[in-house]
Amino acid sequence: MGNIPKYLREILDEATAYLEEDDDISRVGAAHEIAHQHESLVVMDDGERDALELLRDIRAIHTLCGDEFETYRQYRDAEYADSILEAVALRSLEELINVHLHDEQSFNKNEPATAQTAK
Repeated sequence: MGNIPKYLREILDEATAYLEEDDDISRVGAAHEIAHQHESLVVMDDGERDALELLRDIRAIHTLCGDEFETYRQYRDAEYADSILEAVALRSLEELINVHLHDEQSFNKNEPATAQTAK
């Protein structure tokens, strides 16, 4: 857990609290809501960090966005590359939160995360 950047740790903690306080929301719903609340992280060249940095941080924590990262690499020279990267980063953030909220895969546990994803 020490290798998770502070800003992502705060997002994961926020998602955990959000899920725990609302019995009517699913894990997937909570992940979607919290990811979209932090949508500003996935904008290219805007703010403290951009979508590429977010993806690199997520990839360092969990390999789940590796395939999506390759999609961006294939189209990085296209005029719509930033849009692809932003969409991939938002989806990867949502999936990271979803994996974290899953009891069997939470980053609060001591064992390392696996490449499995929770749906």
